[in-house]
Amino acid sequence: MARKVFISVLGSTNYGTCKYEFKEKNYVSQDIRFIQESTLEMLRAKDWGLDSAGYICVTSGDKGSYELNWKDNGHKNRTSGCLIHCEGLETRLTRLKLPFKFEPILIKDGNDKDEIWEVFDTIFKLLKDDDEIYFDITHGFRYLPMLILVLSNYAKFLKNIKVKSITYGNYEARKDGIAPIIDITSFSVLQDWTSATQTFLETGQTHNIVKILDKYDLNCLKEFSNEIFEVRAREIIKGESAINAKIELQNIEMNETPFNKLKERLLIIFENFKKDNIDNVFYAVNYCDEFGLTQQGFTLFIEYIISKVICDCEILTDKKDLYDIELRSVVSSALSLSSVGKFDFDRFDIEKKKKYFLIVNKIFELAYKKKLTKDVYSSLALGGRNDLNHGGFRPIDEAKSTGYFKNKLKEYIIRYEKLKIQ
Repeated sequence: MARKVFISVLGSTNYGTCKYEFKEKNYVSQDIRFIQESTLEMLRAKDWGLDSAGYICVTSGDKGSYELNWKDNGHKNRTSGCLIHCEGLETRLTRLKLPFKFEPILIKDGNDKDEIWEVFDTIFKLLKDDDEIYFDITHGFRYLPMLILVLSNYAKFLKNIKVKSITYGNYEARKDGIAPIIDITSFSVLQDWTSATQTFLETGQTHNIVKILDKYDLNCLKEFSNEIFEVRAREIIKGESAINAKIELQNIEMNETPFNKLKERLLIIFENFKKDNIDNVFYAVNYCDEFGLTQQGFTLFIEYIISKVICDCEILTDKKDLYDIELRSVVSSALSLSSVGKFDFDRFDIEKKKKYFLIVNKIFELAYKKKLTKDVYSSLALGGRNDLNHGGFRPIDEAKSTGYFKNKLKEYIIRYEKLKIQ
């Protein structure tokens, strides 16, 4: 089970007392000096596990928060110079009798860039893989909120942490002795959406979107992108993941603008996909082109054209024949040739020779065959797919250099669309 971790910064001010209110949970504290007490109470930290942890970041020196506010009686009366008898945060936290311990963590003041990075490193080292983090950023330095947001986003990637809460007590906004606790956890969520959006727009991968929306059932959305990445044409033709992913997304109602923008984009992508439709593969090719999945796009495009020709020739006696390796090889060979006479039928026995002679002739009777071979298929197969799928292990005069394929997929898609085959 993930460890729950509370992290807060303790300032050096002699804090006054007030009640803290968190309206979302109908919570109002008793009169207290330290926001950490009310935040922990509001978070119901008394119910956390024994493996949970609390860290209070403090500064050192006579004017540091360790001496002034962590320990008891740290402040003096400005007029008389006498000690002000009051309990420090250490004592107050002990009185809460929580099931886990608190540790003061010395940090720098953050007076320059190096000290700020040292604070970053100190807090980062407190975190363990898969921790659930609760930040209180009420006190401390002005740069702290930004630092916490950046640090938490960094730790999400490197330590797979989950930011469960980021709050601060707005003492200055108190009315009638009650100050609000402000929840800014949504800022961290916005960072998650920013990252998920960037990943999707750059790669077409949806796993970060699914991760953010873990409370929803989005297995089909994840499965769809897996089918593209792993080039699973059989599943793409079935169309189940795309169709169901569309339904999954339509069933989610959220106010978050980042999600709604992604939702609109994904629904447009899924709009063309239909059940048991060969053309789903072509839509997948366009997906690959849009998101830079060049190798997947080339591979799917070749297999799509072969499948389209098989269907248009009406030579299937069974749906399973669409996946027959030998038949697909025959169709591919025919598509690479300029005439029936150049096809090598002698490699087959008499029965297959008769069968494939009829099929090859049907292919050459297709109105679009000649232009398909010349304008698309030859270049796509020989000059693209083979080179890509064999990692460039081709004769030196055939292998293409890095960067060649980047725009070629789009070029072949445009050429194909001009044939108006669909």
